[in-house]
Amino acid sequence: MNMRYWRHQVNSFFNNVLLAPNGPLATVTHFFYHVEYQHRGTQHVNCVDRPVEDFIVAHLTARIPNETEEERLYKVVVQNQMHWKKHSMTCQRMVKIRGRFTTTRCRRYSIPGVTRASEFLVNDYNAAILLFQKANIDLQNVPADATDIVNYITLYTTKGEKAKRWGKKTWTGTQWKESPNPKHCSKLD
Repeated sequence: MNMRYWRHQVNSFFNNVLLAPNGPLATVTHFFYHVEYQHRGTQHVNCVDRPVEDFIVAHLTARIPNETEEERLYKVVVQNQMHWKKHSMTCQRMVKIRGRFTTTRCRRYSIPGVTRASEFLVNDYNAAILLFQKANIDLQNVPADATDIVNYITLYTTKGEKAKRWGKKTWTGTQWKESPNPKHCSKLD
């Protein structure tokens, strides 16, 4: 029951928000998404948007909103988009060295004088999507010429899921249909 509700919410979000003309990510012309489960059964969506010029500047931010002026957004960002200072052992956000070298790792999008130290632990987000979903989101722009990244995302999002989780049907993005092979029921056709 919970899965059906979540699936309905994801479909509504895509159809009514993301794919709407002039939505929070501008006009989306090409996309695909794949639903999968993490180790504890947490559902999440992997999707790719066609890269557009100035996408990151226009649609993504990693700032902490003003607590008094943007109270709702501030609460959602602090609750869902921030790493904790004492995060898990596997969190790579606080790693201080790169490989065998002793140089400190700097964040790719950290701009001196613009990015505050308190915003180092904030994941990138789109304010409209974050307020709608009220959950952790991770939006990233993938350039069209980054073939290695595109290949990795394609392989990752089309990997097979266990048949017991999905039965013998697969989701194509618009409708359920019979899967030709239940062992690979999450593969895109």
